[in-house]
Amino acid sequence: MSERKAINKYYPPDYDPVEAERIARSMSKKLKNANKSESTIRLMTPFSMRCTKCDEYISKSRKFNGKKKTLDEKYLDSIKIYRFTIRCPQCANPISFRTDPKSADYVMESGGVRNYVKRQEEEKKAQDETLEETLKRLAKEKEEEEELKQNKGKSEDKSKDKMALLEEKLAKLQQQQKDVKDLEQMIQNNKAKYETSNMLGKISKPKNNAKLEQQNLDAIAESAFAKFRSHNSISTNDDKSETTAVQNTDTFSQLQSRSNLPELKNTSMEAKQKPTKIKLKVKRNTLGIVKRQRK
Repeated sequence: MSERKAINKYYPPDYDPVEAERIARSMSKKLKNANKSESTIRLMTPFSMRCTKCDEYISKSRKFNGKKKTLDEKYLDSIKIYRFTIRCPQCANPISFRTDPKSADYVMESGGVRNYVKRQEEEKKAQDETLEETLKRLAKEKEEEEELKQNKGKSEDKSKDKMALLEEKLAKLQQQQKDVKDLEQMIQNNKAKYETSNMLGKISKPKNNAKLEQQNLDAIAESAFAKFRSHNSISTNDDKSETTAVQNTDTFSQLQSRSNLPELKNTSMEAKQKPTKIKLKVKRNTLGIVKRQRK
């Protein structure tokens, strides 16, 4: 076993190990890809398509594990053409499409239909037309563009006019709303003023009545006071005059409490009450009642 692992190989005198390794690697890559015209890759669909078998919709830029194959034919004998094959996710139907360097696009081959197809007839006409026809076509396109621009300008003017009308209407509505608010405010203010005036009138009426009553009371008190003076001026010792004087004093005190007249001292009554006390003392002496004096 050790003899097998021994270094007993022959190396020529012009042997370069670095160059030999490089040649071996390049040859290995060529050998790997020599028999493989198809290779498995991860790709995205370049356009939206529909399966012809199950009518499944496949959107653009959907990812698939597909196969890439280089075709024998070439465009302008230099540009390679590739075919890509994927399988329908619904029914596993193979769908193939290839590159088209002439139109810089992809072309469907089998298994599916492209959802959007370019207008190839117009492109062919553009390729086949002469110089005069191309000039006429370009002039027509310019005229159409100018017409479109004019129509856009008119539509913009109309839209501006519409906007101006809308703004005017909005301004009018806002003014109307403001006027209505002002009227409501005026009505509320007038109502408040009317209510306050009514309340003041109700309050002032009883005040006037009270003033009139007070004036009447003052007049009655003055008349009673005059009568009281006239009665007190007559100096009599009769019991009738005393009773009338007492009654007059009672009425005068009642009126004085209700009126605004100043208080007056009843000197005549005090003078009359003193003799009554003296009379009582005389009566007690006549009865023989004598107070004992303390030593």
